[in-house]
Amino acid sequence: MEIKNRIFFVTGGCSGLGLAVMEELLALRGLVCVFDRDEEQGRALQKKHDSRVLFQAADVRSELEIHSGIKKALETWPERTIGGLVHCAGVGAADKPDTIIFAQDRQLKRTSR
Repeated sequence: MEIKNRIFFVTGGCSGLGLAVMEELLALRGLVCVFDRDEEQGRALQKKHDSRVLFQAADVRSELEIHSGIKKALETWPERTIGGLVHCAGVGAADKPDTIIFAQDRQLKRTSR
């Protein structure tokens, strides 16, 4: 996979696994658009890595915020192509998969009435 000079979107890129992924992509000369809610850390990352990181304050549950961030990345690096997306935002539930799915389904039914 070609990483050098391609755009990668990393959700949750300000800490933990997302930050580690972002750092590895930068080491391989990729361009990284970080989506995260931590604006202070995000701005610091963008400043530290200059033109190779674009921070977008966003909640990944917001389609509008994600679309806006993608648009901004493509405007920032117009000559580059998208290389991929790495989703690291959020915290997973600790339970059996079928329990989680049924709980999410019940919640969806409650909120869509």
